[in-house]
Amino acid sequence: MMTKISERFPWVWALAGAFGVLVMQGVATGQFGAAAVLPGLATAAFLVLAALAQSFAMMTAPGNVDLSIPAVVTLSAFVSVEVVAGRDAMVVPGLLAGLGIGAAVGLANAACILWLRIPAIIATLATGYIVTTLCLLANRQLGTNAIAPLLREAAAGRIAGVPAILAVAGLLAGLAGSSMRARRSAACCWPRGRAGPRPPLRACRYGAS
Repeated sequence: MMTKISERFPWVWALAGAFGVLVMQGVATGQFGAAAVLPGLATAAFLVLAALAQSFAMMTAPGNVDLSIPAVVTLSAFVSVEVVAGRDAMVVPGLLAGLGIGAAVGLANAACILWLRIPAIIATLATGYIVTTLCLLANRQLGTNAIAPLLREAAAGRIAGVPAILAVAGLLAGLAGSSMRARRSAACCWPRGRAGPRPPLRACRYGAS
């Protein structure tokens, strides 16, 4: 019975684990209900955004994984904070700077995997170490830790009592999960086997975008 449930709904164990954590949190703090759950969900919403990126990497082929995501998120945060410097007018350039770092590292990973034929787990681990080194250098040069009011409101704001970031993460997760075209395009873009042959550029155009 449990085996059939696991095969049909492989996410059920992750859901059970999350529910168990909420129960233990309630027992430890003596608080149950929305007041205890919503802060944790707001924090988890940021992890959902990173998990979506990891999911796209993992679903392209067996064994694929991106180990550079934590370092990329950290470096993007350092650079974005430095660019924004607490000014609402610089929020968009700061976000673009963070996205640019992610795109650059993604292209480096793709080059290592598709052209140099390095397995994904090794290539992304290597680029992750390089980006981690850049994070240490950026940490020494960081000149401000000011947060723009607009970003603070976006991160901590609520819509009908629900954290706004949670609503955004849920919307993105729903769009990603229902996009069969994205799955098929991504599956064509990644190499098969360990490193695999380089796919045609036409097959990679959508996945790279």
